[in-house]
Amino acid sequence: MPVEIYLIVPDGLRGIFSIVLDPKDGTKMFPFSDGRYELKIPADEPLHIHDDKPFLGYHRIYARYADGTAIPHANTPNMFPAGTIALYGPYIEEEGSERNYWFYIGTEEEVTVFQKAIKAKKEKEKQQQQQQ
Repeated sequence: MPVEIYLIVPDGLRGIFSIVLDPKDGTKMFPFSDGRYELKIPADEPLHIHDDKPFLGYHRIYARYADGTAIPHANTPNMFPAGTIALYGPYIEEEGSERNYWFYIGTEEEVTVFQKAIKAKKEKEKQQQQQQ
């Protein structure tokens, strides 16, 4: 049975947010009695978590706004009609012992633009490192 992770985001949030593995100062996650985890995402900063074990095994991610409105989770391209607002991700970025889980709330068209911008940024950083 998969671990269920519920992301509670501020009402109306669109765009990017992240969850950062922070063993030293991060919030400890404890499951509810039914085994699910609930993470409240801050409005304008990453959520730092003490450990990310629930994300590492078989899991399902659900999202909703603070007012209770469900946000569908797009697991595959073209999963919803054009213009549907959904949760995309996580996109995992690791560097050494640091791990960031990036998510995006918006339409598939918006997330595609976001992904291309991230890819271009990484390619530019890689080129800069090679030149040094």
